[in-house]
Amino acid sequence: MTRMIDVRRSGAWTPLKADEGLRVGDWVRVRLQLRSANAGQMLAINEPLPGGLRAVDPSLEGLADAGVLQASQASDWFFSANRVIENTRVQFFSEYFPASQFQASYVAQARFAGKFVWLGSTAELMYNPQISARAAAFRLRILP
Repeated sequence: MTRMIDVRRSGAWTPLKADEGLRVGDWVRVRLQLRSANAGQMLAINEPLPGGLRAVDPSLEGLADAGVLQASQASDWFFSANRVIENTRVQFFSEYFPASQFQASYVAQARFAGKFVWLGSTAELMYNPQISARAAAFRLRILP
């Protein structure tokens, strides 16, 4: 499993570089990519959020432009209706997933300045948790 982070600047999404920080107010698109050699059932993805970010549903916020709204809807079809956004994490659930590469995605906004550790994401089969995948942790810096 791989976590890819893009930041929206000047109306375009660009990959966040390892040494680059965010600014309070920046929009972030997070794409969790998984690859499976076999189709499966009952997949759960748990994505912990660092303290300075808040995952949002831009269609409810009324603050995001069309590019942010479109990015929030970029998950593969089997995750699109099964997303739970909480203050501390985002979760995705799927009753089925294909044998291929697929992604779950969401948008967040940088809300608080500071240095944060973004814990690793996990994906596992709900009824067979020995089959799992993990994404690496990430250090995040948010500037005022």
